[in-house]
Amino acid sequence: MKCDYDLIIIGAGTAGVVAAVYGKAMYRKVLLVESGRPGGKNFFSYTYPLNAVISISRKINTVRSMENLGVNPGAINMDFNILKRKTEDTMKLIAEGVSSEIFRKMGIDFISGSASFKARNVLDIDGKSISGSKFILSTGLENIIPDIQGLDKDKCLFAEDVINLSELPESACIIGAGESGIEISNALAGFGSRVILFERNSEILPDEDSEIRDILEKNMTEKGITIYKSAVITKIESSGNGYKVNYVSEGKETSLETDKIFCCAGRRPDFGKLNPDAAGIRHVSDKIITDRYLRTSSENIFAAGDITGKMNYNNTAEIEGLTAVINSAHYFKKPVNYDIIPRCINGDMEFARFGLTESEAEKKYGHGIRVYKFPLKYSIKASIENMSEGMAKIICRSNSRIVGAHIYSDGASELIHQLLLLVRLKRKFSEISHIPHAFPSYSDILRQPSKRCYMEQQIDNPLLNIINGLFGRKLR
Repeated sequence: MKCDYDLIIIGAGTAGVVAAVYGKAMYRKVLLVESGRPGGKNFFSYTYPLNAVISISRKINTVRSMENLGVNPGAINMDFNILKRKTEDTMKLIAEGVSSEIFRKMGIDFISGSASFKARNVLDIDGKSISGSKFILSTGLENIIPDIQGLDKDKCLFAEDVINLSELPESACIIGAGESGIEISNALAGFGSRVILFERNSEILPDEDSEIRDILEKNMTEKGITIYKSAVITKIESSGNGYKVNYVSEGKETSLETDKIFCCAGRRPDFGKLNPDAAGIRHVSDKIITDRYLRTSSENIFAAGDITGKMNYNNTAEIEGLTAVINSAHYFKKPVNYDIIPRCINGDMEFARFGLTESEAEKKYGHGIRVYKFPLKYSIKASIENMSEGMAKIICRSNSRIVGAHIYSDGASELIHQLLLLVRLKRKFSEISHIPHAFPSYSDILRQPSKRCYMEQQIDNPLLNIINGLFGRKLR
């Protein structure tokens, strides 16, 4: 069957854009289809605006924290309209780099419209049939509204809506203590709102390392954020200009009043009008099912980004987009290594991590692991910057190879890459100790524990022990 295009990508978010750009080097005729703004709804509606707000909140909190250093910051007022205009202006500049005109100049056809499968090789795009040999699916996410009596889309906001606030709410209720719930809680509290955070599970961030999580939670409560864990919201009612939230916590039914409600209960892939069944694509309610090479149950169709339901991060989408298009074109395929994809939670400080937690490493490798920690309070740079509550925690196997890293510190999203490079190059954690670092710098929280790793290596080295034994020296 002769098709209109060699490769069709549905969705022009991060994964789709990467797949289209690299795909043009592998296929003659490439089509990119997007129903909204090129660049993706997730980036322009969620990632960039939310992080812009978090950045301002962090700066305000830094100024306020300088009171114990003799600085009197006075009253700090926030004009959300100015922030919104500045954010929109910046996003316009970013959007110019992923416009439909840019794609066409690269030789990539672009159609603005909604795509729906009619058959395995045929799409309906707003009434027009277009065929393709290979496809990559990369549509985005939609927010989940929890099943709570009285809660609907008119009552709740989402994390990205904070940029659209006309004024700062006196109080805000956050439903869900996952990543976005933690971020929006810190941001609003930094501006001065009274924040109440609800989590159904027994812990916030249940998938994260417990030791780092406890430090983060302590910092949040000291900031004035009220956290209810193992709490169930039973009903939400309108009350004056705000809402009444009825909930059960520690076996007691009670309620509170709040001005705004933010739903941070997660997001799920948005299939839109895709109609995957017509193409024989296996899926469940929250993801397209793929193999380890990102191929769906239809051999000519691959999926990348949020629609796979694996890790909903911008950097994951980029790697998946590249991997999917390479695997679609080549006989020899490669999987995505999710163990070395970092992720970061933004607040007053950053919490970055990749790989296994300590408990996960113990389950996988038994007791043959070594954990290296360095509290932030011992960092000269942190003390200069008036930071003390944080930690670097690196989990290694007995051979000093890193299997997990967790950093809660200023600049954690930058520091984490030094460790990722070691993993990618198959080098040992101890090798950082041999690299001179700038002083003072936050990178010292990695170099100091790497020195201990190096010393342990020397002690455990049987050859060195034999040589030193011959000369009457002992390392132990």
